[in-house]
Amino acid sequence: MDDPIEQRGLIPANLVDAPLSNDDTDERVAFETALIHAGRAANESHLHDIFAEYHATCRPNTLKRHYYDLRCLCEFLAEQRHVTLTPQQLALSAESWRGMTYGLVADFRAWMLQGGFSLGTINNRLAAVRQYCRLAGPPPKGAGVLRNDEFTAILTISGYNGKVARNVDRNRASSAMPTRVGNKKADFTRLSSKDMKQLRKTTTPPPTPSRFQRDHDVILQARDAVMWSLLEEHLLRVGELVSLDMENVDFEENTITVYREKGDETWIYEMGPQTEANMRVYLKQLEEIGRESGPLFLGYGGKKMTTSAINKRVGILGAQLGFGGRSDQGTKEKIKGKPRQRLSPHDLRHYGAIELLNEGTPLNELQAIGGWRTAHMPLHYAKVSKDAVIRSPKRKKQAEDEER
Repeated sequence: MDDPIEQRGLIPANLVDAPLSNDDTDERVAFETALIHAGRAANESHLHDIFAEYHATCRPNTLKRHYYDLRCLCEFLAEQRHVTLTPQQLALSAESWRGMTYGLVADFRAWMLQGGFSLGTINNRLAAVRQYCRLAGPPPKGAGVLRNDEFTAILTISGYNGKVARNVDRNRASSAMPTRVGNKKADFTRLSSKDMKQLRKTTTPPPTPSRFQRDHDVILQARDAVMWSLLEEHLLRVGELVSLDMENVDFEENTITVYREKGDETWIYEMGPQTEANMRVYLKQLEEIGRESGPLFLGYGGKKMTTSAINKRVGILGAQLGFGGRSDQGTKEKIKGKPRQRLSPHDLRHYGAIELLNEGTPLNELQAIGGWRTAHMPLHYAKVSKDAVIRSPKRKKQAEDEER
């Protein structure tokens, strides 16, 4: 039978059985040596580019978070081990990770626990460290700086979840150790239907102008109403809210086009009744002051509102109802004995998702409304908390029968 290699024409027929001369042998050795060198050079080039290739796949916010995670690691190394490194070195150079061990990562975790970092922050920072150790780990996915046994050991240093997380925080609290530093909330702020009804009508009077009334003062109340309805009724993330343009609203089709950056997808939604009513009022006021296109939400400087500005605005409006601030009686209002946390835009996303589930919205529809890529996230965001009232299915059925 003919050689398949010969059949494919890869070797001329007259050379298949021909003996190799000394010149041919020298050429073969030279060819193999050149290929070996080329292969090694390609491997080295790839290993050098591993960090850059990974960064190219990350969103800017992810890289920003990595910077703070690596900066925390640098603070630990400087304080506890007298090693001076910068976040930039750890983020860009595999050689900076040479010498990283299982013990150092475990000590970093213990240092964060004693420092009062929240368990969520600890978990995120450990995940970032493991990711960069993976990039510096054994080939082909890593640069080969860390040995395989050390890298495998480092991967076993994980965070805390579930009952373990609960027990760790209880032990920290009993030892008078802080369990959270900074202003970030441990959980979302729970809203009642009464709270939401009040928020829909909540705004603030415009600041007193120094010389004359500004156009922005006229639309403030209408703008806040649209903001509330988009956050609650359409479950928009704050980044999606600030990216909206006036051109995204179509009253002929009664739709709004939303770019979901997290999934890199554009969705067209039928506007809810509350959103449509508020949007018509708001766009009419914008038209009266001469605006027919451009960003839907502008600040006083005439620039598109930022996510920070929206967060601040929601916090200010929520404080008027006692969220994260003092009530009219001078004491913090409470829900079931707990102080009311400050309000953030994401809290309305939680509230809207839970309300839709309570109304019997199918999970696949909720997933589409919220712009989630998997069914796991709707369940995560809209899970029933321990403070929620579990409604009786029998009472619900009884109420439906009485309506008939």
